Amino acid sequence: MGKRSYAEIKEEMKAKNLPTDNLSVYIYTRKMDEGASHNDGSAEKHEMIKRRLEDLSPEERNDMEIRDQIFTELVGEDGHGWALCMGVGIAPRSKRSKTSLSSSQHNEEIAQVRQEAAEREIRHQKELATMYTEMNEKLNKNTEFFINIMRGAGISIPDNTPW
Repeated sequence: MGKRSYAEIKEEMKAKNLPTDNLSVYIYTRKMDEGASHNDGSAEKHEMIKRRLEDLSPEERNDMEIRDQIFTELVGEDGHGWALCMGVGIAPRSKRSKTSLSSSQHNEEIAQVRQEAAEREIRHQKELATMYTEMNEKLNKNTEFFINIMRGAGISIPDNTPW
């Protein structure tokens, strides 16, 4: 990885339209040139990851839950107070808010939120219509009340008065 942060690396990966899940970041940051070697065991892990991914269907290879599971099994769990492939300051409990959802789960969640918003909007419109009707009725009663008071006081009100 060198002196670049994970945030910089993820931005570079996004610019290249590469996925930025932990497994992809791990592979990307530990890629080696031909003939080069690492002493940290990442070459062996990289080979195991490659084999595990080859055993999956193309659809499963893109499933974030499966990719996270492979990453955890081969690289390890997050430690106490730190998260793998996330950079400084990211706690394990905050790192995977929605990234582990598959796209179909994400789409279902979006559809559910949209449905709930539409239902709230309908409810709100009904409440507004009810309030408008009630206010109109009160205004008509009050207008009638004042017209009666004015007539009772001997004040003439023309019949073509809009109220």
